[in-house]
Amino acid sequence: MKIVRNFIVFLTVGILMTSLVACSKDDSLNVVSANLSKIENMFISNTQSVSTALEENMDISISEEASEFLDSDCVAKVINEDLSTDYQELVDTSYMYFSQRLKEDNPEDQVKNLYVSYKNSSAVVELDEQEYTPDSGVGGYLDDVKSLQQGMTSDNDLTDEAKRVVQDMMLLSTVDIETNSAFVGKGQVFVKAKK
Repeated sequence: MKIVRNFIVFLTVGILMTSLVACSKDDSLNVVSANLSKIENMFISNTQSVSTALEENMDISISEEASEFLDSDCVAKVINEDLSTDYQELVDTSYMYFSQRLKEDNPEDQVKNLYVSYKNSSAVVELDEQEYTPDSGVGGYLDDVKSLQQGMTSDNDLTDEAKRVVQDMMLLSTVDIETNSAFVGKGQVFVKAKK
């Protein structure tokens, strides 16, 4: 009888924790949506850095390491609609920025190797061979980077894809990225509102 009661308590706590995490993720995605709207309407002058504009307009603090990626030449060229943008450099910068932001928000993952792959058209984040499934906030970012990368093999105009990637980078600076490996065999990477 005691074993059954302990099992029921454990099961109830698990269901409540799952519900709590799901609700907080929904709230976080609402924050992401609101932040994206602000970013899409944000004006950044030719003399202003992206990180400074974000800090002023979004009332956030951006680390020096993150600023290096946001203020890189390839990002500035996309914002200024410079046709000489090196899209491969933007793709590389975007992946490095994602890695930096994930590790910045999850110090326990600092020394882990991070790799992004795509299985069945969906992004998968690997940290030292542990797989993490991204939520729609992180997954959308990684999908947009992949779309830009794949577009480089065609003669199509990639201006819109590049703008989406830059907006995603800016959006990622306004939220925290959390890794959660509480579920057996499957971890999660998701965005949440900054504290």
